[in-house]
Amino acid sequence: MDNAITVIGLGLMGQALARSLAAAGFDTTVWNRTERPGVVGEAVRIAPSVSAAISASPTTLICVADNSAVEAVLTGAHGSVDLVGRDIINLTTGSPREADHLARLVSEAGGRYLTGIIAAYPNGIGKAETQLILGGDESIWHRNDRALLALGGASWWSGTSVRQPAALDIALLNVYYATLASFLTSARYILDSDIPAENLMRVVNRVLTGLPAMATYALSEVESKQFDTDQATLDVHLAAMEQCVASMGAHANLLLPVIEFFRRAQIGGAGAKSFAAFTEHIA
Repeated sequence: MDNAITVIGLGLMGQALARSLAAAGFDTTVWNRTERPGVVGEAVRIAPSVSAAISASPTTLICVADNSAVEAVLTGAHGSVDLVGRDIINLTTGSPREADHLARLVSEAGGRYLTGIIAAYPNGIGKAETQLILGGDESIWHRNDRALLALGGASWWSGTSVRQPAALDIALLNVYYATLASFLTSARYILDSDIPAENLMRVVNRVLTGLPAMATYALSEVESKQFDTDQATLDVHLAAMEQCVASMGAHANLLLPVIEFFRRAQIGGAGAKSFAAFTEHIA
C-alpha cells in the first residue's frame, strides 16, 4: 500500500503523471470522468469509479481542467468519496483563493491537502530538471517526496502556505506567456522584413544570457523601492518602446499596456528613475 498512488484526470498532463509514476515502480491507479482506454499503458490500473480510485491508495494526485472540476471530484459529484486519513495533492492550475477553499474542504472531510504546480509541459514529466512546487502540510511532502521527485527531479516544498504555489504559478505564467508571445511577434516582424531567423537568434540568445542577472537586480530595486540609476532611465526606455511601436506597428501591440504603465510613471515624476520604477505606478 505504501507504494500505491492514484491519479485523477487523464488529460495530457495526467497521462504523463500516471505513466511516469508507473515507470518509477509505483502501483498506480487512475480515474477519469470520461473513459480513456489505452492512454496510459498496461502498467496502470483503471479504477471503475472515483471512489474506488481514491480508496486504492493513501495518496491521490489530482490534475484536471480547473479547480471547479477538482471540487466536483472531492464533493461527490461523480460518486461518493471517503477522504478520511488520505493525502490529496492537487496539481491543477488555479488561484490562491481556490487553493484556500479546497484546503478547507479537504480538511473538513478528514483528509490532508497539499497544493502544487507543474512548471513543465507533459514531455518534461519524469526529468531531472523539472520542478513541481508544493505548498501546505510538510508531512504530506515528506510522505510523498519520492513520488513527487520521480515526476520532477527538481521538485521542492515551498512552505506551509497552500496559496504560495498558485501565486508562483500565476506569476510564472505571466512571465512565460508575455516573453514567448513578444518573442514570436518580434520573430514575425523579422521574417516579414526578410531578415534571416538565425540573426535574430544570435541577438536574442546573447540578451537572454544576461536576463537572470538583470531580473535579480530589478527585483532587488522593487523590494527596496530604490530606483536611482546611472544607466538608462525610465524616460529612455519609454522612448525606445514608443519607437518599437512606430516601427513595428501591430507586431509591437503587446507593448502598448506596458507603455501605458511607463507613461503613468513618467507623469508621476519617475522619468529619471530606473526601468523598475514603473512598478510603483501599476495601480
